[in-house]
Amino acid sequence: KINSLFAKIDLPILVDTKNLNLTNFIATIQEQEVSLSGTIKNISKRPILVPRIKILGIREDRKIILEKILILEDKIIFPDSEISFNKLVRVKMRNQKENVTVKATLLKKVFEY
Repeated sequence: KINSLFAKIDLPILVDTKNLNLTNFIATIQEQEVSLSGTIKNISKRPILVPRIKILGIREDRKIILEKILILEDKIIFPDSEISFNKLVRVKMRNQKENVTVKATLLKKVFEY
């Protein structure tokens, strides 16, 4: 039964990211933890699946110290509404005075078989 179900569903399941806005994204680094928060807003007239969020933390010397994909608890963003997230991620840093840039990207793939 599972194989027949997956034969009817086109995988991977993709999100329509052109109607989503990631706003108020904030990353705060304290000691060995990074606090991530932000809001995803649906500007379309129909419900959309919640995308995964890829987080990259890059030092000045271009070394990636944080690469994480956030999966939010909410699964659907309703029309003209928004969802907020607040996550805490552990990261290893050798020096507390390092300059780190944190970037967030909405990913299209939600599920891949």
